[in-house]
Amino acid sequence: MGLMRVVRNRPLSDGVFELELSAPPEVLGAAPGTFLHVAVGGGVFLRRPFSIHRTDPQDGTAAVAYAVRGEGTRVLSQTKPDTVLDVLGPLGNGYSLPEGARRVLLVGGGMGAAPLLHAAQFLKGRAGCDAVLGFASASYAFALDRFEACCRSLRAVTDDGSLGVKCSACDAAARLIETERPDAVWACGPEGMYRAMQGLGCFRNLVCQVSLEERMGCGVGACLTCSCRVRAGEGWEYRRVCADGPVFPLGEVVFGG
Repeated sequence: MGLMRVVRNRPLSDGVFELELSAPPEVLGAAPGTFLHVAVGGGVFLRRPFSIHRTDPQDGTAAVAYAVRGEGTRVLSQTKPDTVLDVLGPLGNGYSLPEGARRVLLVGGGMGAAPLLHAAQFLKGRAGCDAVLGFASASYAFALDRFEACCRSLRAVTDDGSLGVKCSACDAAARLIETERPDAVWACGPEGMYRAMQGLGCFRNLVCQVSLEERMGCGVGACLTCSCRVRAGEGWEYRRVCADGPVFPLGEVVFGG
């Protein structure tokens, strides 16, 4: 936790940027699925939570990928190299590799692809991994070359068919599972993707972990802004996405309502 210097801040695709930071050892060795809580605009805006996108221990850098969706991220996209940012992290609980797992399927929808590159880096040398990434169109796709360098295989699909097959990441992953069953699934994407996954038996019968996205205030579990619902006994209870997550078992999360 502390101050990190901006090394590079560059566009990756249409409206998607990568912010590369000089990083301390605890960030370089962070678990996949954990995040950094970045102060934007000199404290004018609330901190923004960004999953770690990739790390480079040799260069001593870590990067987050983000989409420009409002004034805060617009200001962040204009941040120049050598700017010093106030960053908390790594925070949260990330993905866990089941004992004996030899193959993991990564499923990303849209910006959900961002933390999965760090996951692919982590898995290299530990377990084989395949990636299925879905984007709205080819212009929004990013980091495909880096995924190809880390994964056994990469399938990129789009909603409009401009890249790969015209389908969702969920559907493409389900087809792959039918022929090549993984030992675990690590996913990150929008709620709609998770709802679709919960409705398919192929995901229910696997160790499937998903990373949730919620607005956060403190990032450490004190303010309860980012609560989600998970199954507990005959009902459900609230859990904190920032401190108890952001990664949860797919079957435990209660969406909607």
